[in-house]
Parts: sequence; structure tokens; C-alpha cells
Amino acid sequence: SFSVSGTGTLAYRTGGGNRNQYLWFTRDGKPDGVSLPIGNYNEVQIAPDNKKAVVRQGGDLWLVEFPSHVVSRLTSGPGSKQDAVWSPDSRRIAYVKPDGGIYQMRIGSGAESLVYSGPSSIKIEGWIREGLVIRVDGAISLLPAPKEDSTQPVTEKPRALVDFKTGVDQMRVSPDGKWVDRKSTRLNS
Repeated sequence: SFSVSGTGTLAYRTGGGNRNQYLWFTRDGKPDGVSLPIGNYNEVQIAPDNKKAVVRQGGDLWLVEFPSHVVSRLTSGPGSKQDAVWSPDSRRIAYVKPDGGIYQMRIGSGAESLVYSGPSSIKIEGWIREGLVIRVDGAISLLPAPKEDSTQPVTEKPRALVDFKTGVDQMRVSPDGKWVDRKSTRLNS
């Protein structure tokens, strides 16, 4: 429901129902003048360069460019794309498809490539310089960073970072990649 850029710009969602609107505010609470048309947005991720964002509407990902407010479709086709995250250089996004595949796309290319095939419960939590922070149930792992123009999946196995004893509902990786914040719920045995 929210995202914070490395420079402190906050985007958040209010209200309920299927239609909502994202508004951007500066750190001191003043409107930034950036907004999205009212729509059915489920996720928003601001790029590290603060010049664009990726949002999920329906099952597809859309690019929002600032300050022009141009909105363009990044993905189409069957299956929902989710958990979109930006590369640290703001040139690529990675996202998950329902089959558990993690894909990447260089912005402006329109072409996606498979990064990793995992279980259908896989989630991407962040992209740091060293790689993708992924979650499968309570286990948090680091998948080596995909090469920018590679069409071959990463062949190395993810490196385990931590396995929480309780279920993790949500987590967020800090913009500098040094911290992880999590919200947990206890799993029933």
C-alpha cells in the first residue's frame, strides 16, 4: 500500500474498493504534483532514480514516467505479473508470474527474459546490488543478480539469508539494501 524512494518521496494508497488513486507527497507532507488517474492499482514501486514508477493494474505492469505523467503498458498476456521491483540503476524491473518464474525486463525494450524458475509461492522482496531478495514462505534468500542483457536464467541456487520461524506476510528491503523490515504472523502447526 505504500512505497518510499531513497530521497524520501512517499507514495501511498488510501480508501478501499477496487478503484483508487495514487498521489505523491514530499517528505514534509506537501503534494508533489504527481498522481495517477483513478484506477484499479494493486502495487506501486518508485524507481531509485525517482523519475518513474511501475504499477500493477489488473494482471499487467504499467510504467509511469515523471514529470510527464505518461503511462505506458509494460506487460500483457495471460497470467498476473506481480512483486515488481526495480534494479538499483533504475534500468530494469524484475517480477513474478503465476508459474513461479521470475522474469526481468529492460525498460524500453519490451522484451522479457526468464531469470529463475521457482515454486509458485515465490515472492520478490527487493533488488540490491548483490541480487534479488526472494521469499518462499518464511525463508529469505539472495538470488544472484541477473545480467542485464542475458537471455539465460540464473543457474546458481539462491543463498539462504534467514528462515523465520513464523510466517512473513510482508517485508521491505531498505533502499540501501542493508536492512529488512518484516511483518509476521504465527503459522498454525
